[in-house]
Amino acid sequence: MSEMIQRAGRAARDSDMQGLFLELVEPWVLRLAINDAGSDDPDRPFSGTVAKNSSKQDRTGYAAIRFAQSETCRRVFLSKYLDDETPEGWVI
Repeated sequence: MSEMIQRAGRAARDSDMQGLFLELVEPWVLRLAINDAGSDDPDRPFSGTVAKNSSKQDRTGYAAIRFAQSETCRRVFLSKYLDDETPEGWVI
């Protein structure tokens, strides 16, 4: 998640620029049924453990899956994920 947030922020670094962050999601991400098992560690891999030959699905963290499946505002989701309670973090 942190790498994705960094890349999204690089879309437009100066205030006089406009940028676009495009999220591409593989179909299997939208089909996954997740529960709150990863709530203690939002970046915990979906499978729980990762081996050398683990699939991409098994390596993907809960937060990334929740982000892709979220039906709420992405900025609000990221503010909650980053525990950002500043007014700027909640501006939509």
